Amino acid sequence: MGLEFRSQMDDAWYDARIVMDGYDLLRVKFIGFPDDHDEVFDANNLTSFKDIAEFRPVSVQVQDNECPQVAKGTLVCVAHAICPDDRRFYDAVVYKSMVDPRIFLE
Repeated sequence: MGLEFRSQMDDAWYDARIVMDGYDLLRVKFIGFPDDHDEVFDANNLTSFKDIAEFRPVSVQVQDNECPQVAKGTLVCVAHAICPDDRRFYDAVVYKSMVDPRIFLE
């Protein structure tokens, strides 16, 4: 199972892995990004992962052709284009099922 991490830099979720860097640093490595994007935490100041940010299993993305099969109450990963070169993904719950559920997300 993959892991996603909510970056403290832009509040967006990314595929990530966690590694110990020596004995006292916890490093979150974002998959597909260079090392200078890593987020590093002092392990001595942590009591749990909740101290640094949110982690979750990787979300399943629903493709456009699957929208008619999405049922009310389903948790989906949706994309929102802020501008042509900046697309962000968010979790949403479908609260009304229809052919085009994109307008019925919370």
